[in-house]
Amino acid sequence: MKFIVYILVLSALAIFKLAAKDEPESLAEVTVQLKWRHQFQFAGYYAAIHKGFYQDAGLKVVLLERQPGPTPIDKLILGNVDYAVGGVGALIYRLNNVPLVALAAIYQHSPSVLISRYADMEKLRHKKIMLSQGVMNAEITAMLRKQGLESTDYVAIRSQQSLDAYIFEEIDAYNGYVTNETYELNLNNTPFYSFNPKDYGIDFYGDILLTTEQKLTDDLAQVTAFREATLKGWEYAINHVDEIVTLIEEEYNSQYKTRAQLIFEANELVKLIYSDIVPVGYMNEQRWRDIGKVLQDAGE
Repeated sequence: MKFIVYILVLSALAIFKLAAKDEPESLAEVTVQLKWRHQFQFAGYYAAIHKGFYQDAGLKVVLLERQPGPTPIDKLILGNVDYAVGGVGALIYRLNNVPLVALAAIYQHSPSVLISRYADMEKLRHKKIMLSQGVMNAEITAMLRKQGLESTDYVAIRSQQSLDAYIFEEIDAYNGYVTNETYELNLNNTPFYSFNPKDYGIDFYGDILLTTEQKLTDDLAQVTAFREATLKGWEYAINHVDEIVTLIEEEYNSQYKTRAQLIFEANELVKLIYSDIVPVGYMNEQRWRDIGKVLQDAGE
C-alpha cells in the first residue's frame, strides 16, 4: 500500500510573503471545525485570535465547537468548513483517495489512554470496555491486541462522555484522555490504572490540522498564512498558560471547567506538544507510515 501524506513545507511560507500585503484591506473569513468543545485542547487557536496573529495574516477566524452530526473531517470534505481538527483517521480517507491535506500535528503524542480497574490488561478478558467508534479507538484496540486481547475477547460498549458508567462499576475500562478523565477520577477518589498505547509501541499523533487539496490549490497564500499564524498561536499558548487559561474562563468555557481543571489539562497537553524538542506542528513521513500500518492491521 502506498502511503501518501501531504505536508505543507516551510518553503511555501515564502510564497505567502511575496503575495501578502503589509496592510490587508479586509479580513478574509475562514471557519475551523474543532474536534471537541472548547477547552485548553484548542488553546493555540484562541491565542492566535486574541493576540492578533490571524488578523496580522489578513484573516478573521471563526471556531466551531463539535456538535452532533457529521464529524469534523466529514464537514471539511463536504465543504462546510475551510479547516478542521481531526485525528489520524484522516489517513484512512487519504488512502481512499479523499484529497485531505495534513498541515500540522499539534500533539506529537496522542492523549488517548485506557483507564481500567485492573493493573493487568489480561483481566479485561470477557469484561466490558467503553470505546470510541471506528478509527478513533484504533490505538487502544491495537494495544489490547498486543496484550493478546482480540475484539472478540471483550465486550465493547459505545463510548459516552460521562464517566458515570465507570465510577458506578457498570463497565470495567474506559477509553479516555490523560488530560481530562484522569483528573476527574482523581478528584472523585475513584481508583484506576492507566495504560498508554505509546508505552506499547503504538505512537499516534494527536489533533491534526487539516484542509483539502482544493483549498491548497485555490488559495495557497491563505493556507500558508493560516498555518503560520496557528503555530504562532500555539507557541504563545504553551509559553503563557495562565494567561490563556484566563482567556478560556472568560471567553470559551462552554464546559464550565474549573481553573484547576484547565491548568491540569494545559500542563498535560504541553508535555504532548514537545515544543522543546521539535517545532510545534512537526510531522514525519515514516511516523505516518507506522501509523498507517497500525490502522491497516486494525482492519480499518
